[in-house]
Amino acid sequence: MKDDQTTSYSLLGRALDLSDEEAWTELYERYTSFIYYLLRRFNVNEHEMDDLAQQIMIKLMHKVKLYDRSQGKFRSWFSTLVRNEVLTHFRKLQGYNKKIEHFIEKGDSEEFYDELDAIVTKEWEEYIIKEALTRVEKSFKGQAIKVFKLWMDGKKVVEIGETLGLTVNTVYNLKGRVMKSLKLEISEMTQALEYDE
Repeated sequence: MKDDQTTSYSLLGRALDLSDEEAWTELYERYTSFIYYLLRRFNVNEHEMDDLAQQIMIKLMHKVKLYDRSQGKFRSWFSTLVRNEVLTHFRKLQGYNKKIEHFIEKGDSEEFYDELDAIVTKEWEEYIIKEALTRVEKSFKGQAIKVFKLWMDGKKVVEIGETLGLTVNTVYNLKGRVMKSLKLEISEMTQALEYDE
């Protein structure tokens, strides 16, 4: 989990100071993963993703100071930036398929923005949970993470106990500890990445 300085002054807030290389490195690592989530959702070819993701991050570096937090969440502003770069990319391609043509045709419609917002919200939530769980896993030993993942897969507490040879109380305890840590990590990551403080 993040230290007090990062929690009190968000990652994005620090990255707005272009001289903060540490903040930019972390922002790059976190948002690059999210970019790939979106590019896959937009059906960008795998062999084109690396270059396009790099272009998007370069564009972010040049335009991030234009972000006005009073106009909404950073992820919404950022998703528009990604969308514009993806559309530009598609327009440069020769012989793109009908799905891409449909994507471009809807590019300036209200329907498209609603669809994009729904996509970004869903992908963002999944991304945050996945990244937070990866971080939380490092702080637990033993069977706590196994218990939590089995519970996430829909297994009942009694089943988990029988599978892992644990009492019901132990299963509840381990699950609760992981859940508490996960909630804190999700909260800190959301604060850092969405600039909501």
